Amino acid sequence: MITLPADLVLMKNSPAQTPWFVLLDITLVNPIDSEDTQVIRVVNNSENVSYQSNTYQKYIFELEAREQLSNGQLPELRLRLSNAVQTLSAYFLTYGGGLGGTVKITVVQADNLTEVVSELEETYDILSSMKTNDWVELSLGLPSPLKRKFPKDVYNPYSCQWKFKSCECGYTGETFTTCNRTLSHCRARGQLLNFGGFLGLRAGGLKIALG
Repeated sequence: MITLPADLVLMKNSPAQTPWFVLLDITLVNPIDSEDTQVIRVVNNSENVSYQSNTYQKYIFELEAREQLSNGQLPELRLRLSNAVQTLSAYFLTYGGGLGGTVKITVVQADNLTEVVSELEETYDILSSMKTNDWVELSLGLPSPLKRKFPKDVYNPYSCQWKFKSCECGYTGETFTTCNRTLSHCRARGQLLNFGGFLGLRAGGLKIALG
């Protein structure tokens, strides 16, 4: 159940109530190349909305309240998005129907778009999808605890943790197109200061963080 911070509860229940927006960050993943992703951001509003440096496009969608299950299954949610101009279905066709993707749902108060309200965020896995002429319908489920990363963190002295050419990596050149994340490769690409390994650990000193 999503809960509101106390100050927002007061505003929500005040006589001069202002609108609440539901923001969706729909992340689609290419089933052939997991590095190829597409993020679609929409809001249930008649105008576009800016939130946390992102623009959410005005869109028609329906979000059905999730069922309360008592048989141990993870709760599910149904999301129906307008497909009147067929643009959305083209994305889902390219990205394997959305399977393997996620939908982050954020509820924000119209007068508080500059606030970060993490209590009003929840991310669901896309379990299945279907398309009609008018709608793209997604079945959403909370991520399974079995899919969470474990252990939480692994600290390796000689293996970089950053994705090649990410902002953390910092490499923007064209000379190299791959990197095996070793110290020698990082040095060759002139990014030694950004090396994401933990050289302070002694040799063979792999550390695992569980908390």
